[in-house]
Amino acid sequence: SHRYLAAVSPSSISLWTGRKHRILLSFHRRTNLHDGVTNKQALWRPNSAELAVLTSDGALLYYSVLKGTQGNVHQPPGTTPKQLAALGIEPATLQFRHEGRLRNSFIACACADSSGIVCGTSGGDLVRLTWMGRVALRIAASDGSKYKA
Repeated sequence: SHRYLAAVSPSSISLWTGRKHRILLSFHRRTNLHDGVTNKQALWRPNSAELAVLTSDGALLYYSVLKGTQGNVHQPPGTTPKQLAALGIEPATLQFRHEGRLRNSFIACACADSSGIVCGTSGGDLVRLTWMGRVALRIAASDGSKYKA
């Protein structure tokens, strides 16, 4: 997204302004980390304020960017609504929506458009998911001969 920049670390996700001079708007540290599970990749929904984060245990975590001061995540110091308004920036926070999992873990997500995300699974399938986390299409590795170019 040009309006925002998301940065993913192994245990957190942060939301920054998309301007030349980056300002931290929101920070979300995952508290349910267990057995070395980390964040791997962030995927923006084009022309939207939604993103998904792929984790090392094969889950997709869905977030929304909420404008204003709504939401239940921590605002970083120096980013009060009054301070941001003085810079001409609207406050925003990250809101966790839900977690998506399949029987076979997601291992890589390579494509995201406004209608969904395409991921490869540990079972060799390609799966197209909606931004609500529902499976829209699954192509099993054994079905490859049906989809020749």
